[in-house]
Amino acid sequence: MNTTGTREQLDERWRCPVIAISRDLITPRQPPERIRRTGQTLSVVALLLAWTSSWGANWAIGLTPSQVITANTGGPYTQILTVDPIVNPAGCIADSYIIRDSTIVASSLATALAALASGRQIRVWVTDTCDSVLSRPLVTAVGMM
Repeated sequence: MNTTGTREQLDERWRCPVIAISRDLITPRQPPERIRRTGQTLSVVALLLAWTSSWGANWAIGLTPSQVITANTGGPYTQILTVDPIVNPAGCIADSYIIRDSTIVASSLATALAALASGRQIRVWVTDTCDSVLSRPLVTAVGMM
């Protein structure tokens, strides 16, 4: 049996398929440009969605208080009414802000009254939830500007 000759001649004699191993199978190739760009685009979109989901809770700054109320419906709270539009990320009743955190109710009342008396503006940290009793935007921090 003659085993010399070109590849084509040997294939013809033995009638068997020739399996060629490509370099691409041995060493990984970079994905095509279109697939890489799509992956990059999806990464940017995912990052933006994660970033914008935190927009619910944010500072409302430059607010001029027009009235400050304290009461004890459902527990002690401070209610601040402003002449400025209410920042309302949770879709609550938008006429005032509620501070219900018992550790800052007194200090937020003092800050809001001082701003009201002096004509200064305040800033409030508005959460993305509504007060469960009064259905107004819930605030967890108040500061004078």
